[in-house]
Amino acid sequence: MSSDANAALGRLRDDLGLRREGVSLVVDALLRQKVRDLVDVSVFVDVVSRAAEVAFLERLTREHVEPAVARLLEGLAGTTVGALLPEGEGEALEALVVDAEPPTLSWLADAVDPELVRQLFAPIWQDVLVRFVRRLPGLGGGLAGALSSFGGSSIGRFGRDTAAKLGGAKVEEKMQSATSDFAKGLTQEVREAIAERLTSEEGRALDQAMRRQIHQRILETDAAVILRDLDRLPRAAFFERLPAIVAANLRGDLGRAIVRREVEAFLAVEGDKTGHQVLEEASSGPQVRAYLRVQAESLLGILLEDAAFAEWIGRWLGPKD
Repeated sequence: MSSDANAALGRLRDDLGLRREGVSLVVDALLRQKVRDLVDVSVFVDVVSRAAEVAFLERLTREHVEPAVARLLEGLAGTTVGALLPEGEGEALEALVVDAEPPTLSWLADAVDPELVRQLFAPIWQDVLVRFVRRLPGLGGGLAGALSSFGGSSIGRFGRDTAAKLGGAKVEEKMQSATSDFAKGLTQEVREAIAERLTSEEGRALDQAMRRQIHQRILETDAAVILRDLDRLPRAAFFERLPAIVAANLRGDLGRAIVRREVEAFLAVEGDKTGHQVLEEASSGPQVRAYLRVQAESLLGILLEDAAFAEWIGRWLGPKD
């Protein structure tokens, strides 16, 4: 190694001020670059795709994601959901909850066989009707006639059918048969009645009141209690299958296309900003610059003691071949 190279390395090793000045120049030059100049979309997409190995994702899930969930549950113990919100945000969220339109779930239409729904709920309707009829006077034609006054509705038809079936001996048996027939066709009408009730003025007011009460209960509840309740879901089994699902999607054409599209969308908004501008907007410029300088100084200190780096400096400052 030439004497000039030795002198340069020695000077950098001994002069901390000079070393810090050089590091600051490098860090500031880096932060002056535009974000889009620091990100190669194709390389980024390729790195994400290559990193989506099942074994690697399994390890990340096992060693980082699952422990993080456990730490979150422990850390939030004793803290209500309301305490996690800035002042005024509870009321703002309540307004959103009360006025929000629920999902239509139209994509679930016809997903479940109506016959299965009928089989599930018909015994419930029948039991309710039997209990109701048993507690009223006029078990036979009197009650049936009263129910018949409901016209063409399910209840009216039930009353007329019951009036025709009841009479004479075995009233209880006939009542069971009548309520069973009625209950079998009631499920759809109950759904329609519920929908109609919820769209009425009074129904909407009651729905909003219930939403407010639910929202208030959530705010008053220990956040860890809610999370632990949700944790009753098969989280371990889900995490066990998650890596394979993520890997299959990120390594496929669709996954790569989604990652590329999102990176390009990010750069379309942030790409022309410099690192300085991004950090200032995030109110973290001085802190990040200081952190980068400390890390760069540490790295430079390691390089100055590295034989390969010293050899490279020697070739750089030595005579040309």
